[in-house]
Amino acid sequence: MKKKKWSTVKEMLFLYLATTKILYWFNTVMQTTFGGFDNSVLQVVLSRFFTQDLLIIFAILFFFVIERFKLKTITNYALAYIAILSVVFIQMWITSRFFGPVLLEEGVAGFLAGVGYLGFFIYFTLGFFAIAIALNVKEYFKMKSKEPPETNAEDTMNDFSNALICETCKDDLREKLNLFGQFVGEWEFEGILGKGTPNEQCIPGEWIFSWILDGTAIQDVFICPSRKECEKNPNPNAEYGTTVRFYNQATDAWDMFYGLSGATHLLEGKQVGEQIIVTNKSDPDTLTQWVFSGITKNKFHWQNRTSHDNGTTWHILFELSARKR
Repeated sequence: MKKKKWSTVKEMLFLYLATTKILYWFNTVMQTTFGGFDNSVLQVVLSRFFTQDLLIIFAILFFFVIERFKLKTITNYALAYIAILSVVFIQMWITSRFFGPVLLEEGVAGFLAGVGYLGFFIYFTLGFFAIAIALNVKEYFKMKSKEPPETNAEDTMNDFSNALICETCKDDLREKLNLFGQFVGEWEFEGILGKGTPNEQCIPGEWIFSWILDGTAIQDVFICPSRKECEKNPNPNAEYGTTVRFYNQATDAWDMFYGLSGATHLLEGKQVGEQIIVTNKSDPDTLTQWVFSGITKNKFHWQNRTSHDNGTTWHILFELSARKR
């Protein structure tokens, strides 16, 4: 029989049997020691075994069987009550029918004979429910003690950051992953919107790259204008977005997702000569690209451009020059 945790019903059964057994042996030994009973201790033990303990063993085995059916707690209590009560009544009947007055002089057997079947039924029912209540109170406090402690927002954020962010990439793909892995760190940039037009604007921003997901991907956060600039001059049109980049070995390209409030884009990134070209796959009608160029250890240039003639001519929407912090 496999070892497993006992259910509440099993605990109640064994507690009940152990309590009655202790009381029985204490009473029997006292009677034998002080001359209250004529039979020897061995006779008392044998009579106890054949009239009660065998039936108790059968009751215990019965509960090992019914527990396999995964019955509800209330059903198990009901079966326990009926089974144990039946076992005790059978014991009383065997004691009076086959062993006669000798055993009726013993402590427990004498008590059963004295109160009769109805009296014992009342005593047993009260005792059974007292034990059941006690065990359920114990289970209640055990469950309360196992309730998870309250966690604050700071702990949750720390756990999330630790699970998401890592310090390096997977060694077996280091060469391929370093196409974007070379940007891991914090960058600041000067962006130009509407270059060469009357509405040209110079906007400071920041761009932060990090290894994520156990070094298998890269995520960045693009903030324009920068947080510092937005504190001084709040901008309702500020762009605060994130890109998640996965290298795809089957295509030797990068599958990418960019999202910010109100818009999402599916992208694909590849190395083309000395440049890295990221193409928007979400808009088949317009060719939109983001181009990294002039890449060194501490700086790079980046353009957001569109074409309506399949790349023959380009319109520059935004460009920036980034420096590593």
